[in-house]
Formats: sequence, C-alpha cells, structure tokens
Amino acid sequence: MAGDIRALLHHLGVQKPITIVSHDLGMLVGYAYASLWPDVVARLMVSEALDSGNRRLRKRSRDDQVQREQDLVL
Repeated sequence: MAGDIRALLHHLGVQKPITIVSHDLGMLVGYAYASLWPDVVARLMVSEALDSGNRRLRKRSRDDQVQREQDLVL
C-alpha cells in the first residue's frame, strides 16, 4: 500500500516533502512509507495506533472502571 501511495504522489507530481497522517491500522502503511522514503516525509502523525489485542484490553479496562464506579454508587 505504501508503494501505491508513492506511485499516486509521483503521478500527481508532488515534489515537496509530505505530511503523513494515519489512524489505527493505517499507521502501518504510514510508518512503512516513512521508513522506505524518509527523504520525502516531513512529518508522520499516528492516531489511535492500537492493535486488536490492545483494543480488547482497553475495552476490558473501561468496563472494569464502569463497574467499579457503579459499585461505589450502589
């Protein structure tokens, strides 16, 4: 996918260093692009870069917190 983005930018004639903004699993593509062509990347931003295992852990932690808060109220 990083190669596809590189080809598209080349086709569009983009010559300035780019900013890559990636989200969740898309961060893998953004990171691959920045690793392969660091000379054309000005910035790399990743948001919510979690794998599915971490997502389940985060949900379980949030559910545990909600339960603790309900126990305090009751």
